[in-house]
Amino acid sequence: MQVRVPYFRFLLLLVLGCPAKGQTTHTYQPSAADFPNPERGLYVWGELTTPGTWYQGIRDQGYTLAYARILLSCCRDSAVDSQTLAVIRANFSAMRAAGVKGIVRISYNDALSGEDASLEWMDVHLGQLAPIFEANKDVIAFFQAGMIGAWGEWHSSASGHDTPAGRAAVWRLLLQHLPDCLPIQVRTPGFIRELEATAPAAVGNCSSAARIAHHNDCWLANETDGGTYGAGQREFWLTEMETDARLSPWGGETCCLETPCLVANTLGRCEVALSEAPRLGAVYLSDSWHPDMLRALEPCWAELSRGLGYRFQWVSAQLPERLRGGAPFSWSIHLQNVGYAPLSKARPVYLLLLGEDGGDVLARYPLEADVRTWTPGDHHLSGRFVAPACLGVDQARLALWLPDAAASIAERPEYAVRFANRNTSNADVWEAATGYNRLAEGIPVDDTLGVRVTPGAHLAQGRDPLVLTAAATCSSGALSFAWVNPETGVPAGHSAGITLPVLTETTRYRVTVTDARFTRERDVRVLATANPLFRDVNGDGCNDVADLWALAATWGDGMADDADGNRRVDVRDLLFINIHPQTPCAAR
Repeated sequence: MQVRVPYFRFLLLLVLGCPAKGQTTHTYQPSAADFPNPERGLYVWGELTTPGTWYQGIRDQGYTLAYARILLSCCRDSAVDSQTLAVIRANFSAMRAAGVKGIVRISYNDALSGEDASLEWMDVHLGQLAPIFEANKDVIAFFQAGMIGAWGEWHSSASGHDTPAGRAAVWRLLLQHLPDCLPIQVRTPGFIRELEATAPAAVGNCSSAARIAHHNDCWLANETDGGTYGAGQREFWLTEMETDARLSPWGGETCCLETPCLVANTLGRCEVALSEAPRLGAVYLSDSWHPDMLRALEPCWAELSRGLGYRFQWVSAQLPERLRGGAPFSWSIHLQNVGYAPLSKARPVYLLLLGEDGGDVLARYPLEADVRTWTPGDHHLSGRFVAPACLGVDQARLALWLPDAAASIAERPEYAVRFANRNTSNADVWEAATGYNRLAEGIPVDDTLGVRVTPGAHLAQGRDPLVLTAAATCSSGALSFAWVNPETGVPAGHSAGITLPVLTETTRYRVTVTDARFTRERDVRVLATANPLFRDVNGDGCNDVADLWALAATWGDGMADDADGNRRVDVRDLLFINIHPQTPCAAR
């Protein structure tokens, strides 16, 4: 049976399936490696109010996130002392030095019956901490609302703050004092719905989706996750979190409420964890709590770890076959997010044009891309840029770079996003030293040596000797110059500039310029005649447009020794008049 493909479908297949002229298709292999990436993954414990080496070396162990607790049990009814504030600042600095970010939470007690601070003292404390948070927002990944009840988890408050009114009051204080657009996670999705009705969900230029989120510190404990969900509501909230961006980014820790942990807990199975994590849009999980649950999840822990947050990988790219200095080039990339969630914070995306291996950045092209929209699934990037006029290399590379948005750490490779790919040579696309993801290498560059001669390639002899100067563009290494009359073979000089005698006949000169890679030639033609009239037509001792008008006044008249030899003044004779002297008339 003959199968007919409609013409428009044929064209569509042709366009989508074939590289454009001057482009080549690159394909990439996904990597199964579990590697660190900023603002996602497993996290470990850390403290901000206690001196110590909480964050030192943890990135070398594969972590980019750390819990960053601010325990203020000392200060429920007083201001935070200067020594504690200094410790908090020092720990933030240690976090930055370690190349990680923190999940920050303020709490007043670690007991089910402990007291919170009053709302008035909470306001004072947040006012003291606000400038510290602002100065260190570059290394705050997420902020958990905290402040209320046991462990700051918004329950069991002996001070009575775990009420709709109390939660709304604390939420308003957080919005007042925390840096704009910093995601704030609250303990249950039900609290999010409650706050949407009782308190503003966003401030500044942030949407509620960018500001309010959910953390679950009792994941997989039982059907309600220790009160995270109401009885019989688990599936309802899972569905809500699949469809409502206001409930993400999601993170937390596992929990155990029965002893032994897994006898009554049928949720402690890998099948359930692997099913729920994508629905939750899981971004981070504790790697230390609960130990019994972690042991139960050990068979799938590596898979969970790889899927947390975003995991970008390229499928293919259409990239230029060759590059030419100063010329436009087009490109397109097909990528996938095979993680559970998009990036929750904005960051820039650049296409980089690089020199040969270890070479400099030749051009940095910002892309109009919002990484927060790169949800799990397929995405496409494309563009058209112009290469720099002088590349200065024989081969170039292209790379994708997603640095942190904060200028303070933008150049730190450990804060850049790594793609999960290997190239056709089975080499990892990631450059650990730079934070770049290599799209292609060894792209040939047609970057030729350019030669420019001043004052121009076509000149007229005037009163004075002419000075010709050659200049090179896109040169590499030392330059050499050689001037010659190509018709006679007589050399005219071996420097960039030469001074000609006053010529009485039209003469051509050629300069040959050589650098480490190329040899280029340029010709200069000087129009001259033996008739001295043409060197200063009006006899005022100056070459300017007045000479042109003086000769034009005799247009059509006979002239036995005119410049072009046809014995009549015409337009061709005007070309022999120099109206652009190298030495201005006023300077004579």
